[in-house]
Amino acid sequence: MKHFLKLSFILFAAILLTSTCEEPEYDLYGSVFGMITNSKTNEVVSGAQVVLAPGNITAVTGADGNYEFQELEPGQFRLTVSADGYESYTRQITVVVGERIICDVQLTPLEQISDMELSTDRLDFGTSRTELTFNINNIGTAGDLSWTITNITVPWLSVTPDEGTTEQGKSSSVKVVIDRDIIKSDVTTSFNVEAAGGSKSVSVSVVYDDGSYNESDMVIDDKELDFGTEYDEMSFYIRNTGASETLVWSIDEVTADWLTVSPTSGNTAAGKSTSVRVTVNRSLLTKDADAVIIVKAENGASESVKVTVKYDGSNEKPDLDLSVNELDFGHDLNQMSFEVLSVGTTGTLEWNVTEISVPWLSVSPTSGSTPAGSKESVVVTIDRTQITKDENTVFTISADGVSESVNVSVDYAIDENLSMELSESILDFGRSESELSFNIMNTAQTLDLNWKITGIKEWMTVTPSEGVTEAGRYTTVSITVDRSKVQADETAILMVEADGITEALVVKIEYVAGGDGSEDVTSGLYVYYKFEDDFNDASGNAIHGFGSNNPEFTDGVQSGSKAVRFQRTQNSYMTVPSPIIDSRNMTISFWAKDLGDGNIFYMVSSNNNEPMFSLSMSNGSLKYVVTRYDVRIDFDYMTPFSHINLNDGNWHHIVLTSDFNQIKYATITTTLYVDGQKMDVVTEEANPFSEDGSDQSSYGTGIKFVMGGEVKISSNKTLSGANMVIDNFRVYDTKILSDSEIKRIYNFER
Repeated sequence: MKHFLKLSFILFAAILLTSTCEEPEYDLYGSVFGMITNSKTNEVVSGAQVVLAPGNITAVTGADGNYEFQELEPGQFRLTVSADGYESYTRQITVVVGERIICDVQLTPLEQISDMELSTDRLDFGTSRTELTFNINNIGTAGDLSWTITNITVPWLSVTPDEGTTEQGKSSSVKVVIDRDIIKSDVTTSFNVEAAGGSKSVSVSVVYDDGSYNESDMVIDDKELDFGTEYDEMSFYIRNTGASETLVWSIDEVTADWLTVSPTSGNTAAGKSTSVRVTVNRSLLTKDADAVIIVKAENGASESVKVTVKYDGSNEKPDLDLSVNELDFGHDLNQMSFEVLSVGTTGTLEWNVTEISVPWLSVSPTSGSTPAGSKESVVVTIDRTQITKDENTVFTISADGVSESVNVSVDYAIDENLSMELSESILDFGRSESELSFNIMNTAQTLDLNWKITGIKEWMTVTPSEGVTEAGRYTTVSITVDRSKVQADETAILMVEADGITEALVVKIEYVAGGDGSEDVTSGLYVYYKFEDDFNDASGNAIHGFGSNNPEFTDGVQSGSKAVRFQRTQNSYMTVPSPIIDSRNMTISFWAKDLGDGNIFYMVSSNNNEPMFSLSMSNGSLKYVVTRYDVRIDFDYMTPFSHINLNDGNWHHIVLTSDFNQIKYATITTTLYVDGQKMDVVTEEANPFSEDGSDQSSYGTGIKFVMGGEVKISSNKTLSGANMVIDNFRVYDTKILSDSEIKRIYNFER
């Protein structure tokens, strides 16, 4: 349960629109285009349906396999592609204002299987019958089934027809006739039905009638009817094996109301048979079922037919679940949201909101119809003008007799004084650093902080040098130094002034003759694994790891250095028994080569040993998912990064900087760098009130780190380990490196 609503995007847009008197015209939309191809042959797929949700915007590919959506609102969409004869494909995409996003998709063809089933493999003509029938059922998935009857080796037996074609899911009847005039003793034979490269045998037996059989005798063919999941109608045969008398019979009992029989009585002449049709009403089924049909003859004989049916799930209804059951509006939020989840594979969830008991709370929408496997967002708004104290209330979501409660809490906003803190009191650039940063933190609960920095020297650049920081937030300030202007050791004091409050920051730099800071970045380094024939930590913090299933040491990035190779076939991996990447503000840096699809690394949580902080590769794209909930529930819908090809046989430097709840409230912001260049930024929602060390938390619950090997991310999904070579794995557990620091690591290690 998670996902809290962020501050209104409308307010943010309004600020942008009023920030200047004259605005140039901007493109307010984005677009998505691409080509749909066959994953086996690379041929284009025409007539494929491409759907964007929300909105259910639809396009159909032409003869060239191309599609395009224009003038799309910016945001995240789920793109689904389907075509006859192919498996459906779904992925998450992000539409950006002014950009055309390419999204090519390869569809996997459905497997085509030809198969048949015979209604019986035994025909017993008894003493008097001269004609029997059986059915050839097409149970394959490859369309029409062509069949031929062969190996008829006796002159007294004939079949009609002896070949034919049966549509998929249908049956064909074959009549078998014997000539008793040339049969002088009990005889047996067999023939074959050949289709789809296979053959099934049908045995035939005849009892020679010497004139001693007269009375009617009832025999039931096909005493067991298995409807499986696909058939709604089947038949069995009542045969009169007597020599002369007519068999009078009736259906005495049917033990299930979902079963109907026709006809329910009849007269069958000697040597003849009567077909009885049995029909299943699947709309009355909610599970696998069986029944018995009792047939009685006038002469007292009784036979039974057993019927079994597999439930196909067509009448199932989805279950109700909520993304969160608690909404904490705190001191300043006026609007939040949660999602109604329709959990299942078939049907539609009909739900409504009830029991809203306070006037200061409203919910929209208050009802909905959500297809199975989908979710719908519900917005909750509070009116603080009606609130004079801390408040708590509960409302309910109901569906099909099941209900879920949502607890709402609001903190009454009180008057307070401004307060400010700096994350650092001294920034020491030393002999090598060229860019450092600190945070200006507004520790007030409700008041905004207007601040300005003074005392800036000519050899430094401060960005930003003034601004507004909202209550409970912070602003990161970056200081860049120009060492060409530093001719001696320097110390400067910057003053951060805000509405009568002043805080001092000391900035130091050492003069380096002819130097410009080309050394390695070691400030804030927490762990550093060089893989020089071991898994030891080279940072000095002695947080060592170990390998399992024979990871192999091989040539590293630099000449003469080593790296480690992980192989999927051996499920090789590395373990560090410490939570080295469980941090709200951190940087992860490593080199990778021959990087294939699969798990790269993850953290193990103390809560149910669930995976979190997961980095993986899928279809050639990196995906980083932090929270346990998103890994377990929404993994396939999380947005992957866009970046250059990483599986081209070359070494690539990969850096992730991850920030929670600071750059954007209730949001994890992760930036990807490849080979020293910024590639993409991906965000993930997270509830800051749930990240408190409780059983809903992800942050602060890590117990160990695993690189490589397979990982089970949910009850029905396991990621195999990626084939990859890794070198120089670093973690800065409390520091987000700047662009220039990341570039320095890249230049230092390559």
